[in-house]
Amino acid sequence: MKLNQKRLRVMLIVALFATLLAGCSCKHTWQESTCLAPRTCTRCGETEGKVRAHEWGSTDCRDPQPCVVCGTMEGLEVTHQWREDCKICVNCGQDERPAEDRFPDRLAEGLQKRWQLEKDLKVDRKYVYTKEDWTAMFDAEYEKLASFKEDKFKDETLRELANRYIRHLEESYESLEQFGTDQWTDEYNSRVYQQQTVTLVELNKLFPITVAEEYEKNLTKMLNNGEIIQMVTTIIDQIYFLDIRDTGYGTTYETTIRNSTSLTFEWFTLEVELLDDSGNVLDTKLLELTSWEPEEKVRLNFTTKEPFSSIDIAFANWKLPE
Repeated sequence: MKLNQKRLRVMLIVALFATLLAGCSCKHTWQESTCLAPRTCTRCGETEGKVRAHEWGSTDCRDPQPCVVCGTMEGLEVTHQWREDCKICVNCGQDERPAEDRFPDRLAEGLQKRWQLEKDLKVDRKYVYTKEDWTAMFDAEYEKLASFKEDKFKDETLRELANRYIRHLEESYESLEQFGTDQWTDEYNSRVYQQQTVTLVELNKLFPITVAEEYEKNLTKMLNNGEIIQMVTTIIDQIYFLDIRDTGYGTTYETTIRNSTSLTFEWFTLEVELLDDSGNVLDTKLLELTSWEPEEKVRLNFTTKEPFSSIDIAFANWKLPE
């Protein structure tokens, strides 16, 4: 019994040895390694070594080519061709400059795109803009600037002004909820757009905004509007109504204001709101004056029977000589 077991063990060892000899008997025909497979025997499939690196075609950023063997683009390192004066690729336009250098260019691009769209729409629609038209014009600027909300500025003043300008564009979208009503005109034209032009003036003081020659009149118009708004704000800031006298028809409130600007106003109006403790409007007064010269002082007054808590200058409007 022991002899048979020993003989069986020897036979198994011989069989295993024969199997190993048979596995090594293949005269390998090797196919060289590629990015898909290591070096492989075409007869038995045995492999050795590792896969090779991809074989890339052109790595130009404008027209990158996949691996000529497997067709993948994963792992492809695109080669940019940078301008000599700054890190902007001459092929694809990728811009890796600091935010302080990129923002002025994107601002100018957004303004020009908006003005061109505005010009095209005037031709197509004869000055009648739809809600979709306004949305497209807001998009023209916002798409160029939105990413700067999360960008890193070293210049804190520029960062604050850039975010303020972007916020004006977001408020422009919000104002469209009132499109087609009188409130739309008051909210967008008389508030949001005016504030946008003021911020543009402040940005222009930090860096001269440069646009193509065909758009220079558009830029000048916006900057002039912003400067006028700033000057009018100095007028409004000096207004303080005093309780002058009690008449038989109510109480009269009066203020003296000076045209502290260099502008002559053909006419100038103020909309004054009388508010209660909760800020609710109890009454509205419209004050008007005409032919207002620089440095000229005028007295404005209104009379009301309504008791109120505070006075707010809700709106100012004016016309300059042609």
